[in-house]
Amino acid sequence: QHDDPEKMARAVSLVVHEDVGAEDAVERAGLAVEA
Repeated sequence: QHDDPEKMARAVSLVVHEDVGAEDAVERAGLAVEA
C-alpha cells in the first residue's frame, strides 16, 4: 500500500507537467500568431 501514494504523486506530477507544457505551447503559438 506504500506504493500507491507514490504512484498517485507521480501520476499527478506527470499531469501537472503535461498541463504546463500544453499551456506553454499554446502561449508560444499565440505569440507566433501575433507576430
